[in-house]
Order: sequence, then C-alpha cells, then structure tokens
Amino acid sequence: MKLFKTKKDFTKHLRIKRKSRVLIAAFISSIVVTVGLCVIGFTYFFTLSPFKAVYAKTNNSGQAIRVAFKTTVPTKTRVEYGTSRLYLNTTEIADIWAEEHEWFIPNTLPNRTHYVRFVAYTEQGKEYTSGFYVVE
Repeated sequence: MKLFKTKKDFTKHLRIKRKSRVLIAAFISSIVVTVGLCVIGFTYFFTLSPFKAVYAKTNNSGQAIRVAFKTTVPTKTRVEYGTSRLYLNTTEIADIWAEEHEWFIPNTLPNRTHYVRFVAYTEQGKEYTSGFYVVE
C-alpha cells in the first residue's frame, strides 16, 4: 500500500489513475468500433453485392451484345439493357440457379452506346441490382 505525504499528492495520484482508465477505455472502444465496421464492410462487400467478374461486349457487326458475369452465390438472373439508362429492355429471368451467367442479346442498334445492368435473385428471395456497365 502506497502512503502519501499530503492530501494534494493523493488527489494528484487519483487524477492520473482516472485519466489512464479513461484512455484505456477509449482505446478499447476504438478497437471494438473498428472491428465492427470491418465486419460490416466485409459483409456488405461479399453478401450485399453478389456480382463479380463482369464481361460485356458487342459482336463484330455491333448488332448484338454478349454479357457474362459471376455471382458469389447461386442466383437466377435477368439483364436490363438499352441505349439510355432511363428506358430499358429486359430479358426473362433465367430458369436455373447458377453462379456463372451468360446472356446473348440480339437485335441491338449498331454504332450506339448501350447500357446493361444485372438483376439477381437469391434462393432466399432477395433481389440485387448491379450498377450500369457501358458497352460500346
């Protein structure tokens, strides 16, 4: 047990001890928050966005588009496409659950920029829509 010469020394010791406890609590809290945010980010990146490895290209005549992509989980998919992001055509939903998807879209306008995006449906009933991809 430590003895103090004056009350002032004892008060100073308590302040230092209290500050160190506050700093330790703040440090532990920051670690917990950082780990929590990493888990949320990992979950969002790999679960909420199932699309990966996207390929989209027109054929030589420019009158058809071939798109292929992978998903991180088995899904049924469809493709939305058009010469504008506002007015889109859509394919039928695929009949099979798969992680690798390939679509051939015939009768597109040659020498035009086309926009495509993918819609995936999981076995749990969730729907995910990708961002737009530009096909020239």
